[in-house]
Amino acid sequence: MTISIPLTKKEFEKLKEDANSYKNWLKYVDNRGWTDILKEPLKIKEIMDKIKADVRYYKELNNGLNQACDLLNEKKKKLLEEVEKWKKSSDDFRKDLVESNKLHVKKAAEIKQLEEDNGKNGITIAQQDSKIKRLIKEVESHKGTGIMIEKENQILKRQKKVLQDEIQVVQKKYEAVKQKLEEMSKPTETWGEKFAREAQEK
Repeated sequence: MTISIPLTKKEFEKLKEDANSYKNWLKYVDNRGWTDILKEPLKIKEIMDKIKADVRYYKELNNGLNQACDLLNEKKKKLLEEVEKWKKSSDDFRKDLVESNKLHVKKAAEIKQLEEDNGKNGITIAQQDSKIKRLIKEVESHKGTGIMIEKENQILKRQKKVLQDEIQVVQKKYEAVKQKLEEMSKPTETWGEKFAREAQEK
């Protein structure tokens, strides 16, 4: 809209209408009031240009805010989806935690039972250990005696071998004497009997 000087009634009404339609107009109204301002067409044009510029700025700002709101709504939607996922995961985790806790309680009971059993077994093991230690002491105390017995046993074995050898020698001598006696106990044969025997043997 082109503003002429002085203002036509139509221009004046249009500017007044535009001015009344913007709240920002109040920023530019000074103490002179409406009447004095409207008598200055150039001042009014300057004010209106400023208002229109501000309006464009606020429209752009509003568009930007709308876009930001759309983005925020999109993020909100995604966040809600994530919340649902986390909620489900949390429920699953809670269930797993409950099951895990039950398992831990069961394991704790088993461990306690094992500890009680081990306590009982520990008494038996201690008794067995004491018995084993006592036997070891007895073995150690008889170790020297065992060595002496082994030495005596070796000596006896050697003496036994000597006796066996002597017995064999005596046995051979006995057999030789026995044979000699048997030969001596036989009747003496004559020359004729000897001849007949040898002939018969041939």
